[in-house]
Amino acid sequence: MTNPPGYPPQPPFNAPRPFPAPGFRPPPKNNNALILWIAGSCGGVCLLGVFAIGADSPESSNHSRATTTSRVVQGAGIPSNPTSPTTVAPKPAKNQSAPAGTAVRDGKFEFLVTGIEQGATALGSGFWSERATGEFLVVRVQVTNVGNEARTFYGTNQYLYDEQNRKFDSSFGANAALSDDFGSIELNPGLGVSTAIVFDVPPGTVPAVLQFHDSIFSGGVKVRVG
Repeated sequence: MTNPPGYPPQPPFNAPRPFPAPGFRPPPKNNNALILWIAGSCGGVCLLGVFAIGADSPESSNHSRATTTSRVVQGAGIPSNPTSPTTVAPKPAKNQSAPAGTAVRDGKFEFLVTGIEQGATALGSGFWSERATGEFLVVRVQVTNVGNEARTFYGTNQYLYDEQNRKFDSSFGANAALSDDFGSIELNPGLGVSTAIVFDVPPGTVPAVLQFHDSIFSGGVKVRVG
């Protein structure tokens, strides 16, 4: 094939391309985009670290204690000295309640009410907070594993009855706002813990009986608090 006048000769079709001259190096690639990407990623990680530190700081972790004003319920069957040895009531007959101020057992858990507060309308602050539809009633209770293996206590398995015999479920959101354990605590045999169970009730509700459960499937046990 002849080349047109003025054009350099063309290599034959499918002819191998010539190798670059000795010592030739291709120009370096532009790494600016890669550098910017790495810098941006590091900046994002640093920001996340700042947020995490802020979330763990005392100012932001007060949600486990912050509440609006509440009052202590008087005459609620609370032992005068909860740390002293307490009487464990025999399990009452069905639909009956153990006397106020005594410890009760259901399954492998022992329960002792140590305090009741009522009247707060908000619990927690910052990331996790909860507002009451009525007002919050907070039951302080000592839970002890009296069995031979680990068990998990769930605040959502516990119930409150008022003087009108109305039954109230506990509030998962309020439990989570008040305590970092979210109302779920695993206990090894022989160990006990003080925790809180929160109920959202109409203002002025008078607590009468608490019904405690080892699990969602247990029969439960009742104890008077009023």
